[in-house]
This record gives sequence, structure tokens and C-alpha cells, in this order.
Amino acid sequence: MEPKSYLCMANVPQTYEDALSSEDSELWIKSIKEELKAHEDNGTWELVKKPDNVRLLDCKEAVGSLMFAAIVTRPDIMFAVSTVSRFLNSHDQSHWNAVKKIFKYLKGTLSFGLCFRSNENNTLESYSDADYANDPVTRRSTTGYVFMKMEQP
Repeated sequence: MEPKSYLCMANVPQTYEDALSSEDSELWIKSIKEELKAHEDNGTWELVKKPDNVRLLDCKEAVGSLMFAAIVTRPDIMFAVSTVSRFLNSHDQSHWNAVKKIFKYLKGTLSFGLCFRSNENNTLESYSDADYANDPVTRRSTTGYVFMKMEQP
């Protein structure tokens, strides 16, 4: 089998969607992480004086890449990414650390996936639980649910 060449423009995806839905999605997730790291390490932000309390890499760009990965190929990170995305307009170091943890998780689980077999039961199952007014201060209720398709959440 001939090794793949990423120097040929025909083999390079033109969008994040193309990259993450290709057979080489593991390589492209690595590439996105490396690109974001290069932005952080690169001195291009020296064109203007960088304030001391501002990160070189835009947190919104990193979370946007993670959100796309979550939507297209990695639904397992959706909760973490959507939680971090709530703080994009007022993020701090703790939010950036959470973004880095998500990238570390992706790096450690590149070869993981869900296996759907055609002979499995093709029914949709749902489970839910609720707790009525459990919080004594706000008296708010809590509800949780999960859907299972072919024995996978």
C-alpha cells in the first residue's frame, strides 16, 4: 500500500468538516491541536503589545475547533465543550485549562470509537430520572436523561 502524501493538494481537506469526516480524522485532530499550539508559540502577536492578562491564543478559536469535532465525530466531548463555551466572553485561566484538558483527552482517545453492528437490536431506548425541588434554597428540580441506540448512548 502506498504511503499517503499530504503535500498533494488533492489529499488535503479544505474545511474542518472534510478533515474530521475523512478516514484520517485522527491525524486531523492531531493537526488541529498542533496548529493551535503553533499559534500560541508563534511570535506573530508581537505586532502589538500584548497585555499581561491575555493569552496569545484566542480561546474562542480553540473552543470552536472543539465544538466542530464534537458535532461531527466526537459526541463524547460535547458536554465539556458546551460547558466551556458558556464562558467565552469572560474566560480566565481556569477555562483555558479546561480547554487544554479536553485536547489532552482527545489525544489520549484518538483510536477509541463506538461499534455498531448490523445484527444488534435497532431500537431506541430512553431513560430518565427527576428530583422534584431537591435544592432547599431555590426549590429547583433536576432532570436527567439518556438515549440508547443499538446499546450505545
